[in-house]
Amino acid sequence: MQKLKKVLIILLILIIIIIAILVMLRLKSRNEDGSLQSSYESDSMKYQETDEIKKVETELDYFTTSDCVQKYLNYLSFNPEQNVEEMTNEDKMFAETEGLQTLLDKKQGIYNLLDKEYIQENGITEDNILEKIKAYDKSTFQPTDMRYVPGYMTERYAVKGIIQNVENESIQKETFYIITRSKLQHTFTVYPLKDTYKDITEIKIEKTDERIEKNNNNYYTESELQEYDIVQKYYTDYKIKSLNNSEQAYDLLDEEYREKRFGDLSTYQQYIEQNRQDLSDNIAMKYIANYNDDYREYICQDQYGELYMFKVTGVMEYTLMLDTYTLENEDFLKKYNSSTAQNKVAMNIDKWVQMINTRDYKAAFNVLDESFRTTYFENDVNKFEEFMRTQFPYRYSIEFGDFSEEAGTYIQIVKMQDMTKEEDLAIINERTFYMELGEGTDFVMSLTLPRH
Repeated sequence: MQKLKKVLIILLILIIIIIAILVMLRLKSRNEDGSLQSSYESDSMKYQETDEIKKVETELDYFTTSDCVQKYLNYLSFNPEQNVEEMTNEDKMFAETEGLQTLLDKKQGIYNLLDKEYIQENGITEDNILEKIKAYDKSTFQPTDMRYVPGYMTERYAVKGIIQNVENESIQKETFYIITRSKLQHTFTVYPLKDTYKDITEIKIEKTDERIEKNNNNYYTESELQEYDIVQKYYTDYKIKSLNNSEQAYDLLDEEYREKRFGDLSTYQQYIEQNRQDLSDNIAMKYIANYNDDYREYICQDQYGELYMFKVTGVMEYTLMLDTYTLENEDFLKKYNSSTAQNKVAMNIDKWVQMINTRDYKAAFNVLDESFRTTYFENDVNKFEEFMRTQFPYRYSIEFGDFSEEAGTYIQIVKMQDMTKEEDLAIINERTFYMELGEGTDFVMSLTLPRH
């Protein structure tokens, strides 16, 4: 009996100690003002709630949130009167997944996606929703900026982006939204904002922990992004900006690069206008990714071999260059300086063909022998550009033939093949290039020209 009492006393003491430890931990978790600090800890992260508006930190969150806007736009553009045979496969899949068949389905779907406050503030019902909410033609949403307020259960995002018509790729409008995402339920709401904002930093978003109950329409799935998908997002972002907001696109170019390649904004804008159709048609085909301590580098190549080199320092924060010849990097210089004369000539010809493929006629003109460009183009870069657009209108791949040297001038036979057509239909021209090598990477050249 005495032994049992001792055991009970020891257990009682242990219980008191455990309670005391729990009370101390509880007190320690309080802030200086006495309020409790909400926190969540795991093996890999420590989460703390905050009212601070932050830049989105991962591509997964950025494009998942963008997909929520896209889903909303898909509902707005859905046409229940369209024949199934006329729908694209993407439209058919969306209609089937969402159970969209009738006008009533469309109204209910849009209503189920809208934020409750927006519905109340605007007096929206399922009956009047199509009068209250502006519809769009079939569109894609391209985000251009995003901020968010973190939350344990729910996160709220301010989203700025461009709505682009699918058929003609025209910009329908720049627009702003507040997207609220419930991470545990994978549900979301949309709050469309009026067109009175100039910048996303003007939008005020507040933290919320309100649970978003799931309905038939307001669910989302996280974007399953492969690296190639991410590269495509950066490429598309620059492409849209270059075609629709040249000032913003110009600012994205590496500062040293843009000064040397274009000199000023007006020259860049002229370049965009002269090559608008080419830029619109280009498609990203290949990429290389390099990782550094402070940034990522994506080197993207389109179907004609043109390069887009992105230096990414944050989610959708980047600078880029459009070629490898304007600023010669250390790898190029090392390879060039250790090459034979024949290889140097080949590298320079390849560089010149890059210039004409990218329509950089000023750079291509400047490496021509002065007497050659005076004889054929009156030493006028505009006459040279007019000639090249007429006589060398395509994009070319090259194949090197015979090589020789006469009195310090190197002679290289080159086959130039049009890349814009199928191989069996491509035009192949044989040209003779004449080149003199100078100090460092300097050179001057001329070539046989077609009659005109």
